Amino acid sequence: MKKTALIYALWEKNLPALARYLQGKPRVVLIPDYLASKAVVDAIVAAGSEARLLPMQGLASDAGFASPLLAQLEGTVGVSLCEAAGLPAGALAVLSGEAKRDLPLVYQWLSLLEQAMLEYDIEITLVNEDVLRDSKLLALWSRRHEIPVLQVAHGTGLGRDYIGEDNHSDDIAVFSRRSAEFFIDLGVAPQHLHPIGNPAWDTYPELTRQRETIRQQLAAQHGIDPKTRWLVFGTSWNAYLSALDQRDFDDQVDVA
Repeated sequence: MKKTALIYALWEKNLPALARYLQGKPRVVLIPDYLASKAVVDAIVAAGSEARLLPMQGLASDAGFASPLLAQLEGTVGVSLCEAAGLPAGALAVLSGEAKRDLPLVYQWLSLLEQAMLEYDIEITLVNEDVLRDSKLLALWSRRHEIPVLQVAHGTGLGRDYIGEDNHSDDIAVFSRRSAEFFIDLGVAPQHLHPIGNPAWDTYPELTRQRETIRQQLAAQHGIDPKTRWLVFGTSWNAYLSALDQRDFDDQVDVA
């Protein structure tokens, strides 16, 4: 009989959600190696479960694997695709580069996941997003094999959609009913949205009680007068989804 497992691809800030999930039901937790921090592995073991790393980061890429596709992209087929999609000529070089870099790795990852499914009864896949390459692959593969995908939203969802991708999760846990409206606007059915609060904020009540201590520590660390007013400019990170500007936000802010 196969052991019951789940695929865990949440960021470390959502670790309390995993600890709650594992209460009273030990599981094999399959984790992409780039997310398997010591804190995550320790929490799994402490819950009486077993951590198994998926070596997605350590796999070697076979550059020759994508050669047939690249030959077509760099010929008349690629030109026709760009023209049909209304893309500029420079997009073909970007597309070829992405295929050369990603396709061999994705093929190996799919083989890795297929092997895991032979060994375990995978009951659910947990992701923080389903747009970027790694999580999107996990979501699409899981749904193809009828493994439910739960996305724990990693943002408030109060802004505008800047990605324009389809949803690849079965259900999405959101911070609030207002957050749910963001996904409804993207076409997600309301019954697949579940307001649960933000698991990453569970530690904030305790942190607020340590406000003055933390402020003193930050002042000492950065040489700031703790008695003055502080202005915090919080940026996001660059998801590298644009062919127009791939600079990190730090670089963009410095130039601005």
